[in-house]
Amino acid sequence: MLSNLLLYCDKINEEDSTISGSRDHERDEEDQGDEGDESSEDLEESVEDAEQSNLKFLQAIIQFFQHVISLASEVVNIAGIAVNTYTTTYYNKQPYHTSILTGVGWVNKLLNGHPEQTRCELGMHCHIFIILLQLLRNGGINDSKHITLEEQLAIFLYACVTGISVCHLAERFQRSNDTISKCIPPLLPLAMRTNFIPFRYFKPILIAFSSRPIYSTYIRLPDADTLIPPQIVEMTKLYPYFRNVIGAIDGTHINCHPSAADRDAVRDCKGNLTQNCLAACDFNMHFTYMLSGFQGSAADTHVYNVAHLTDFTIPPGKVYLADAGFGACNKLFVPYRGVCYHLAEWGRANQVYVAVS
Repeated sequence: MLSNLLLYCDKINEEDSTISGSRDHERDEEDQGDEGDESSEDLEESVEDAEQSNLKFLQAIIQFFQHVISLASEVVNIAGIAVNTYTTTYYNKQPYHTSILTGVGWVNKLLNGHPEQTRCELGMHCHIFIILLQLLRNGGINDSKHITLEEQLAIFLYACVTGISVCHLAERFQRSNDTISKCIPPLLPLAMRTNFIPFRYFKPILIAFSSRPIYSTYIRLPDADTLIPPQIVEMTKLYPYFRNVIGAIDGTHINCHPSAADRDAVRDCKGNLTQNCLAACDFNMHFTYMLSGFQGSAADTHVYNVAHLTDFTIPPGKVYLADAGFGACNKLFVPYRGVCYHLAEWGRANQVYVAVS
């Protein structure tokens, strides 16, 4: 702005010099005999020109400062709007979770209410919930600074049963989204806690269930000394043909919510957004192995190959039952292609037809 003002003043001076030069040229053309009178008139005109030049210079300075003042007022208005917006957003907050039924109150209502209500909301009866609490406490998981272990386990189970988002979980338990979605897993080493990555709130409970000592106590793969299940020994149709079978495996698709860039990869053959998980169980309906995290487009055979090459060990001479989605090998007992094996088809095969004459 100051440079523009200086240029404007130089332009005014040039115009004044041009006007004075033209006037001098006109005076030269006049009568040379009136030199005395002309000198006095020239002096008066030069004084008037100097006054006009000073007046224009002062007007330019006044306009410049008026422009600066207008810009400063605009900056002050913008700063005021920004401060008002920041204050409204971060200081004058309106409470979001205002329900009188808090998360702790809801959990206590379930535990002290009808037994089937706990079964409906958390997927298990009250006595099973108490057993899980004791297992977690024995595994070193206790109440956090603001949330009891009962509420932590309820958040984990309610998320597993319903599959709702973090926002809906926060509304159900009257907690902030950060409380639900961010937490330092208690079982991580101290070196990893310093640079931890935010986990969903049920992740610490999941880590506790899938780590020592809980996981190693209740989840075990069968070994070579595993006895033949009585379900096979007591049925002549199965024994001795299935004497080496120690369990069954299958893939299951669980719904997931990936980002927009990963949706094509996780879409399964039915068009749903899922992740393919491999599960193994014995004849007592106990899970002995679980592998999750594969994209929904991954085939069951691929998931089994990855599991078998990592930690899914099958003892020599033992096999698992599998469906036709897995390939035939010496570790899996799969049906022949084109052979009916569903329950409804077996039911029709066992029907007895009587000829009526």
